[in-house]
Amino acid sequence: MSALRVAELWRFPVKSLLGERLDAAQLGAEGVAGDRSWALFDLDTGFGLTARRVPSLLFATGRLRADGAAEVVLPDGTVTRDDAVLSDASTDVA
Repeated sequence: MSALRVAELWRFPVKSLLGERLDAAQLGAEGVAGDRSWALFDLDTGFGLTARRVPSLLFATGRLRADGAAEVVLPDGTVTRDDAVLSDASTDVA
């Protein structure tokens, strides 16, 4: 068996969004800590938003702050945080 080398580490903290490159990661039984730990929801319908239904989500980036809260970075560079991520991102991104 040949030796393996990790070239890059990535985490995707918000489902269906682009992720963030990491220098190091904590691994647990469920994979990379914080990976896909957040999701966006349509407040009118209560349904989770996915790139399958809202393809423009793939242009936004999800990242975690040091305190574990999520941020969404929109294509224009606008950063949306915490409660706003859950309430406004569906209209801002689409």
